[in-house]
Amino acid sequence: WIASMARKAIKGAGTDITLLISVMCTRTGGEIKAITAAYERLFERKLIDDIDKDTSGRFGRFLKVIAKGERDDNEFDVDSDKALADAKILYAKGEGKLGTDEDAFMEILASRSHAHLDLMTKHYADQ
Repeated sequence: WIASMARKAIKGAGTDITLLISVMCTRTGGEIKAITAAYERLFERKLIDDIDKDTSGRFGRFLKVIAKGERDDNEFDVDSDKALADAKILYAKGEGKLGTDEDAFMEILASRSHAHLDLMTKHYADQ
């Protein structure tokens, strides 16, 4: 069902960005891998290729990173020290300098669990 929602968000003229974000950005890495496999099985197309064709810029790049399914599946055990380290990295790669290192942001935001990102955000606010 979720793979069908991804197809609905991408298919045709225009992109349903809200639906695509809901499908892609709220899932664990394992769920994304299952969605991409189901998408390919159902539609005989690769989800990452359709995302590439239908999106552009930073948003498109971010969704392609998410579509790799590398987000941590562990939503229960968060390493506070790692979350703090990530907050410091993002501060140094963003607000702590002129310009922003987008690759660093994408790598962290696309690969860490949602629980980790929540704690990291709290640490970031303390910077």
